[in-house]
Amino acid sequence: MTWTKTLTNGRNRARFAPHLAALAGFAMAFGSTHASSQEADVRARAAAEIAERTERQAELKETWQRRYDEALGRVASANARIEKSERTIRKLRQRDRYKGPERAEVDSEMASAQSDLEDARREVTEFPDVARQAGIPPGWLREVEERRAREG
Repeated sequence: MTWTKTLTNGRNRARFAPHLAALAGFAMAFGSTHASSQEADVRARAAAEIAERTERQAELKETWQRRYDEALGRVASANARIEKSERTIRKLRQRDRYKGPERAEVDSEMASAQSDLEDARREVTEFPDVARQAGIPPGWLREVEERRAREG
């Protein structure tokens, strides 16, 4: 039985583990061979590249999700403006004041809100295609929709 098998078999592993860790640390610190130091450099560079790629991916995901959330928010905002204008129209009609400058103001707001709603809906409809063409996974957009559905 070689000395490495003796050190690493089940009975001796616990007893020699601290010593093996110290030897491994010593070998890494002082580079037991030139090849192992090159391997360590390659592994370190690969780990750094993976970390950088992961960070860029997270930033990209956050950016696209924020943009999609803002587009969905514009649809909700335009819907809210339309509902508010409709309530105002009902109140004015109940009081028989849906005339003159008040009517023009409310109608103008309603037209503006409807135009904004059409633009926002078009953007939300086209957004998944634009994201797909940019290589964005559809799951990223679904996460935004699910989060909005949970929040109400």
